[in-house]
Amino acid sequence: MAKNQFDTHTTLYRDKKWMENQYYNLKKTIPQIAKELDVGLSTVGRWFTRHNLKAREWVSPNKGKSGKESYGWKGNHYRAWKDGYYKKKIGNKTICLHNVLWGKYNNKKVPKGYVVHHLDCNPSNNNKNNLFLMKWNIHVAYHNMLKYSKLKNRKKFIFEIKNGEMILK
Repeated sequence: MAKNQFDTHTTLYRDKKWMENQYYNLKKTIPQIAKELDVGLSTVGRWFTRHNLKAREWVSPNKGKSGKESYGWKGNHYRAWKDGYYKKKIGNKTICLHNVLWGKYNNKKVPKGYVVHHLDCNPSNNNKNNLFLMKWNIHVAYHNMLKYSKLKNRKKFIFEIKNGEMILK
């Protein structure tokens, strides 16, 4: 998609009413809006601030859940951050929910040098089948490939999982 001053698709974020509708009515996150418009997260965030929009009231992912079904065990609570990930702070350390859940699903910690990747690239979808362990450098290369791809639909990359490895077809 061509990015220029005349491309209305990429400049929709300049329209306050459009941004309000996307964020408040359609309940899209700032990262989702940025991805849809194929612009940077900081661009949408900056216009969010310029339009003087306020963050939505936070709804706990634990609503209606208790015990091991909940996203926060032992009274700990994760909240959605602007980047779409559920996280919590303990001291000066930030804990990402998807890493904790992957560990619980697989009965082990995320090994050093590895990251947990969301297969559908939706950071709030922490379903067991959506979390995949990848080497850190492969993960960075994958996201760079998506970021700099000329494809209009970035999800056209097809992978096959063999022996726990993600292979581009």
